[in-house]
Amino acid sequence: MTTTNINSFSSCSYSLNEIYSIINDGFDYKLNPQVISTLNDLMYKISENTKVNGLLQIYEPNIKNKRNDNMNIKNKEKITLTPFKKIDLYGELRINLNKLTDKNYLDIQNKIFEIIENLLQNSIQPIEIVNKNDEIIKEKWNKIYLLIVEIITKTSFYSKIYVDLYSNLCLKYENLRQLTVKGFEHFMISLEEIEKTIYVDPNKNYDEYCEQNKLMESRKSKSHFYLNLMNNNIITENNIKTLIYNILNKILLLINIENKKNEVDEFTELFSILYKTKKTLYEKDKHFINNKSIKEIITILVNSNKTIYKSLSKKSVFKFMDLLE
Repeated sequence: MTTTNINSFSSCSYSLNEIYSIINDGFDYKLNPQVISTLNDLMYKISENTKVNGLLQIYEPNIKNKRNDNMNIKNKEKITLTPFKKIDLYGELRINLNKLTDKNYLDIQNKIFEIIENLLQNSIQPIEIVNKNDEIIKEKWNKIYLLIVEIITKTSFYSKIYVDLYSNLCLKYENLRQLTVKGFEHFMISLEEIEKTIYVDPNKNYDEYCEQNKLMESRKSKSHFYLNLMNNNIITENNIKTLIYNILNKILLLINIENKKNEVDEFTELFSILYKTKKTLYEKDKHFINNKSIKEIITILVNSNKTIYKSLSKKSVFKFMDLLE
């Protein structure tokens, strides 16, 4: 039997003996691995969120052309592909994250590891390397990162188990840890948008007011998230110190500007989240801002005369008083 490797679309040449062999015994087509790889790549592009049950394989079809006495084709088998079943793996990831509890933690964690492995198709590579395959992996990691962070920061019963799970994912997958660091940097930059916010009166536009509240809640949730990641050594203490330094500087700037109470109130909320549970982190910094410690600055704000700072509301003052206790 003659075996033909299909490497390209170029024509093949056969000797007379090979021709007789084909006539008598038939022939097999054997696809080049590169062709099989291309087909798998096309399958991904057709349906990137699906899992192929078993790798998509092209079998040697055993296409045998045997002649009988009348030179008719006696037997011809068709090329077959392995069957596949569509599974929304991103949906599975979301469902399992929402199921997470203290009791099922290990089981859910293992399921999430398995889902991520299936999404990546076991092709984990450093995120900095840029080629066709790595771009696909990078795109998948972005989706995984955004999905997980969205769920964690929107969970009403936000708890330590989510941060522990996420931290274990970062330890297992370097790409996710890198995206987390970049996400933190983006979060710090995004806080600049608070100053540009035009706060809406709920009596005039309640829907837009609700949207603004959602955005504010998201910022608070992310502050909790990154603080807890610091506790698990995914985000460094210096990262959080830089964040709280920037926030406190914004507060000290804006309290001297008229009609900035809403902005100061929101920055104060974020400051409180980051400072309240980790006061010891800042005790050694005796010259944090303007040669004063954070505690000294808070004391000045609490004891200040109402007329000194144009945009320091009672709400913020009470929040600062809370931090001194």
